[in-house]
Amino acid sequence: MKNVKAFFKFWVLYVTIVFLLSSQLFSDVMHDNQNESSQFENKYASINDGQYDNLIVLKSYAPIYPHKTYNDRKKVSIVFSRIPCDVGYDLVAGYEAIFADGRILFLEHNYIDVSEGDLVNGELDVAFRAVFYNGERGNITEFIKVTQDDFNVIGEIIQGEHLGEASVSANGISSTVYAPIMGSFKIFGSSDNSNATSQEWSFWQHKSYYHKKGGGIGGADDTNAWDISLNLWSISSSATDLDQNMDFFPVASGMVVKWYADDNNLNNDISPSSNNGNAILIKHTNSDGSNWWSGYIHASTLYVKVGDVVTVGTKIGKIGKTGKTNNNHLHLAVYTGENKKDLSGNSLLESTDISFAGTSLSISSTSSITAKKGKRQKITATAIGTRDSTTFNYDLNSRTYYKNYWWISSNRSMAKVDGYGNVTGISSGVANITVYFSGEKATTNVTVTE
Repeated sequence: MKNVKAFFKFWVLYVTIVFLLSSQLFSDVMHDNQNESSQFENKYASINDGQYDNLIVLKSYAPIYPHKTYNDRKKVSIVFSRIPCDVGYDLVAGYEAIFADGRILFLEHNYIDVSEGDLVNGELDVAFRAVFYNGERGNITEFIKVTQDDFNVIGEIIQGEHLGEASVSANGISSTVYAPIMGSFKIFGSSDNSNATSQEWSFWQHKSYYHKKGGGIGGADDTNAWDISLNLWSISSSATDLDQNMDFFPVASGMVVKWYADDNNLNNDISPSSNNGNAILIKHTNSDGSNWWSGYIHASTLYVKVGDVVTVGTKIGKIGKTGKTNNNHLHLAVYTGENKKDLSGNSLLESTDISFAGTSLSISSTSSITAKKGKRQKITATAIGTRDSTTFNYDLNSRTYYKNYWWISSNRSMAKVDGYGNVTGISSGVANITVYFSGEKATTNVTVTE
């Protein structure tokens, strides 16, 4: 009996000590968390109402460069520098827009379009945060305000000049610089916002730590590089990576060369590392004999080799995700300077901010069809693209491009469509069938009868 009492007293004492130690540890943790929360609230006071304590603060990605840009849909785009997809793996799942009224909207890209009708009492305030795959979140901007004045500016711009693609000469570049893809595009992060359009190709200028000076191939300056991608995330979450294995083209005529090959020192030539995947550099020559350069990385396939002469209409590769990246996209940098290193081993290639000339791509499809309930009928769709004097034809019903286009019905309860344009009538009524390809679209009116 005495042994039982002694054993019982021992366990009471043990539990008491553990409880006291745990209480002190819990108090210390709470005190630390309160300190962290207080610091977080001081730094992000405008977007912290108490429910976002202990989030990851993305200190290494500041500044975030939030800014407004105006587009030809009479909308204001609020853009912030995304966390680059080339940093790590499975890091960021997306972003969230946090509105002043408490609404939260998930975003797959680093911008949001605001219409005039979205304003409340003449204004709208929104901040952004990153969403990580592990569920944690990190605030990345303060509140940004959109007011009626922004839409007054849009009105003035539309009256004065068209908001579309523009072609300008960057320092050291005297020839036209074409977009390396077919179709319409929209640029984010660039200092020149006049070339913003309303379509689906997105040019994301990095403005990030990863592509700092010296962060490009062999130490080239990629500060002004672009990630170019095509995702119809606004149409369907399934319509992603439509740019996978899409052809890309040179931004101007030139010759394929190696990085750091112009100093006649073969020991100084470099090839892209495993981080860059399949990559090429093209030398372009101005009329006065001076040179500039364009570099393309992460390609799934390259059609050209060193020494090949290319034109604006030459297919030079397919978009992919080789190297250190976690999604399909084309990384592009346009360089001025010299394709060699100085005596200290620093690259003399300097990336530059430019505007791109657009290329022509038009899609046509059957304007209207009548389909019987339970029967299937094909919509014929084609696309024609032009780069300078070179023409390309695309059959959008074929297997050749089936991973690169997207068909969708406006009313699936009346008519559905497969990935090749075959429409099946479901019930009597009318639906619109739209096909998307390379930043453009075409729509067919479908009437379903009994």
